[in-house]
Amino acid sequence: MDVFRKKAPVHGIDCAVSILLDASASMSDDIEMAAQVTYALALAFQRVSGVQTSIDAFPGESASVKELLRFKQPIATARSEIEAVRASGGTPTGRALAWRLERILEVRCEKRFVFVITDGEPNLGDIPVLNEALELAAQQNVEVIGIGIGDEACVEDHFASFVKVQTVADLPRELEALFKKDLAQRLAA
Repeated sequence: MDVFRKKAPVHGIDCAVSILLDASASMSDDIEMAAQVTYALALAFQRVSGVQTSIDAFPGESASVKELLRFKQPIATARSEIEAVRASGGTPTGRALAWRLERILEVRCEKRFVFVITDGEPNLGDIPVLNEALELAAQQNVEVIGIGIGDEACVEDHFASFVKVQTVADLPRELEALFKKDLAQRLAA
């Protein structure tokens, strides 16, 4: 029982970051690059002290989500699984996000982020689930950021915060621009 536990102020970064990798059939042309972006993003976050990282692929082989990396595991333990992800099946983006939200909300930390690496096209029937999950994330102060992969990415249709990349090399520049824009808007408000 945590009746007498006080929450001590945290100095520095205290953050949980989850990465959802869209491994649906529509990603077949870009899955290798998407896996590279996933690995690069997770590696960058794991190099920051105070950041816990997880990675999931959706659709999973027998469920809507396959967990590739759990919080507090080193990224090296998941590298071969990330590289082995193959594109197939539908795109249960909403179910995958809802599943991950349950888990990230269990993590004790100050800030929570979920990055969804996708082409931006969820299953038609999954769109209401995605909208509900995005609403829950907003209510729980979980930042959800779409990372559009490939020429046809349409992440702006579902994610308020998003970037688009054509190569892994684009990721740092695009994320920096996004964070500067969002930070500037928050400071001006």
